Formats: sequence, C-alpha cells, structure tokens
Amino acid sequence: MRFTNKAIRLVGSIPLLLKLFPKAWLRFFVDSTKRLSGSFAFPKTRIPLCDLLMRQNIVVLLCIFVLAPIYVTWADSWNVELVGKTPGSVYDIYILNNHACLCAGSTLVILDVSDPLNPSEIGRVYLPDLAWGVHVSGGYACVADGGSGLRVIDISDPTIPNEVGFYVAPGCAWGVHVSGRYAHVADGADGLCILRYTGGGEIPGVTPGGK
Repeated sequence: MRFTNKAIRLVGSIPLLLKLFPKAWLRFFVDSTKRLSGSFAFPKTRIPLCDLLMRQNIVVLLCIFVLAPIYVTWADSWNVELVGKTPGSVYDIYILNNHACLCAGSTLVILDVSDPLNPSEIGRVYLPDLAWGVHVSGGYACVADGGSGLRVIDISDPTIPNEVGFYVAPGCAWGVHVSGRYAHVADGADGLCILRYTGGGEIPGVTPGGK
C-alpha cells in the first residue's frame, strides 16, 4: 500500500518540530520526573505565560504523534489499480465497444481502447465551445458544448468524425442523454431541453421538441 504525499510530509515534519521545541520536551520530562517522585497535584500559584506556552506546545506535539498513524493509513488506492492513462483535460467520456469518446476541452477525441494499457487516438473533431458531456447513439455522438448548445457528430467512421447538426439552446449545455430520437440536454439555469432529430438515422441534426 502506497502512502499519500500528505502523510509522508506529516511524518517527515516530526523531527523538525522536535528541533523547534527542544525546551518544551525537556520541561515535559522534568515535570514527569517530579510528579513520579512526589505529588501529582498542580501548584496553586499562577502559571507563568512561558510555561503555559510550553505546555501548549507539548499538547500539539503529542496530538501529532497520536494522529500521525491515522494519516499514514491513508493510501492512494484500495482494490483499484491504474492500468492506462491519457494526457490533457477530460470532462466526460462515453464508451461504445472498443471506442471511447472524450470531451477534451473544445475537442471531441475518439480513442481506441481495445488495449487499455495503451489507448490510442484515432480521430478528433473541433468544437466551438468547451465540451462538457457526450452520449453516443446510433453512430452519432451528441455533445453538450456549453454556450454553443448541442452538437451532433457523425462517428460512423471514427477516424473522420464530422458535425452533422446542432442546436444552440438559450442556456449553457452541461450534459446530454440520448434516448431513441431524442436528446435530453441539461441547459443550466434554463432547465431541460428535449431535442428531436428530423433527418435520417437515429439522432443527428436536431430541432426543439420541448423545453
């Protein structure tokens, strides 16, 4: 099990804290010796400010030693391992067979993921805005493209994807889900847009069917 950087930094900082508060540790052991050899009662006189601060430092250090094992148990993973990875920003993904459609900035990227160890790009199409959501149906990828609404991409040939329709909704398209000939678009503050394709195929080229 691998440790997190946070836990490593916490444990690694303990020797530094010991250097910063040597007087506090010395006072801690002196007080402990006195109490073991005599009375455990606290003095009735007023505690000087410097002694109070030293005791607070001791409490902080003790808390660190108590909490450190808890932080060390934090790990990067549990029953999950990293197999493959791609660079850059990805905001949404849809997998169909061995192809993955990625919302990567203002681009829809299509990857071949038949070998999960080495996902490879086979096609891409540029979009007018940031792509936030994608849903694939019937050889078409419907993309929620922010302020540019719904963009419909023909990916029947994933090596040359091309746009075949769009609808600019009044809000900002954050997500999309396709069912049959209808695309349901989460249009931000302007609610839900239900869009229907009027051409051939399953769902490209949309016209408003409701809002």
